[in-house]
Amino acid sequence: MALLTLNFESEFLKGNTEIHVIMPDREQELDAKKFYTSGKLYPVLWLLHGGGGDYSDWIRKTKLELYACENELVVVTFSGCNTMYANWKTFADGMDYERFFFEELMPFIYGWLPVSPAKTDNFIAGLSMGGAGALKFAIWHPELFYGCACLSSSGKKYSLRDMDFETEVNPVENQKRNAVLNAGGSEKFYYSWDNIRLQLKRLAERRELGILPDLFISCGKADHHYEEVKDFMEYTSQLGVAVEYEFIPEYRHEWRFWDLAVQHALKHFGFSTRIQE
Repeated sequence: MALLTLNFESEFLKGNTEIHVIMPDREQELDAKKFYTSGKLYPVLWLLHGGGGDYSDWIRKTKLELYACENELVVVTFSGCNTMYANWKTFADGMDYERFFFEELMPFIYGWLPVSPAKTDNFIAGLSMGGAGALKFAIWHPELFYGCACLSSSGKKYSLRDMDFETEVNPVENQKRNAVLNAGGSEKFYYSWDNIRLQLKRLAERRELGILPDLFISCGKADHHYEEVKDFMEYTSQLGVAVEYEFIPEYRHEWRFWDLAVQHALKHFGFSTRIQE
């Protein structure tokens, strides 16, 4: 396996950023020159980290490299800070994570590495904050992704009544308040792509649910997001959204679960994995 660490100046993040890319192995019996000049394009998994993490989390805390190489799968990880993978114009000189992903990172990978841009070869996944980010990106641009896996997260329930932050709030509510302020106010946030439930409802009303990628959502039954994910399951069922759900007993919001769940996601998308429960 080859693990690339690339540092480059980003137009949309206003500075340098680093990413990891896992590349497929060359089988020992294969001629090196033929392997590296074959022109073969590989499928890719765009993998998003959770809140408080960075681009290195998935590499350091799971056996992701093994799973990727067993399936000749390229994996790309990048840092999203604690932005919910949204455009944060209000931070420093502006950090536009949505534009960075679609207009810079994806073209960067397709243009410089042997990665297939075909929808059927593109998958997106993430854990916690990254799970919600993956859902948002997949629903926003279903033409780009064949499958999406959301681990330990879902589409949160928002209402305009919940966005009055004139009084003191706890840290969780403070994060929501910052997101609302960053979006330009409660209405702009409510009608944005960050409101996954609303966007799914709109697709259902337009009878366009069929354009969505293959959706897979997994959560541990001891996870503090478990009830939220179950509520989202009921919501998507009422809308008629096709989603494969799994709930695994005993697991909490933890890396042991995400190491297992990403294997389940790969298997769901048709990759072969020797899953160790």
